[in-house]
Amino acid sequence: MTSRLAGVLYLAAALWATPTQAQRMSDEEIRKILIEESLASYGGSCPCPYSYAPNRSQCAGASAYSMLKAAYLLCYPADVTQHMIHDYRVRRGIR
Repeated sequence: MTSRLAGVLYLAAALWATPTQAQRMSDEEIRKILIEESLASYGGSCPCPYSYAPNRSQCAGASAYSMLKAAYLLCYPADVTQHMIHDYRVRRGIR
């Protein structure tokens, strides 16, 4: 009975702590997440200049980002606007 109660209390504490941790997300952390999501949604092999092609060469000027083929791609922290960060916080219920 004691281990069951301890498990329930642990789960309750973990669930209670999650929003607090999420509210502490920095803009930098959110930028990283948005960049990762952007790259994950790209279907090609050379999204960003720092990416590597299947032949192991760096994409550089041949990347979709460099050739402006995918305007929605986020490759660098500077690509993520404060408005995007604000929208992310609103969607996730983070202040």
